[in-house]
Amino acid sequence: LPTASLPQVGRALVAKLQERGLERCRDVRSYGKWQLREWFGAKGEMVWANAHGEDFATTTQPAQRKTMSAEINWGVRLQDRAGALQLLA
Repeated sequence: LPTASLPQVGRALVAKLQERGLERCRDVRSYGKWQLREWFGAKGEMVWANAHGEDFATTTQPAQRKTMSAEINWGVRLQDRAGALQLLA
């Protein structure tokens, strides 16, 4: 697999990888993570992880919703809770 096919590897990084002779994932796999980190910083570690089939991206859980709101813009004016429940039903 060409390194250009890896996620988050753009033209500039591909050019830097090619300067070091790293054109395919098998080329990247022949070096250690520390070596790529030394050459390319955090991007090098990401390339190393992707070439080894690891997902480098961090995932976060979406924040739990604390409130919910709704707009009613149909000219309806609710008088009380019962009217709101009737509208939602």
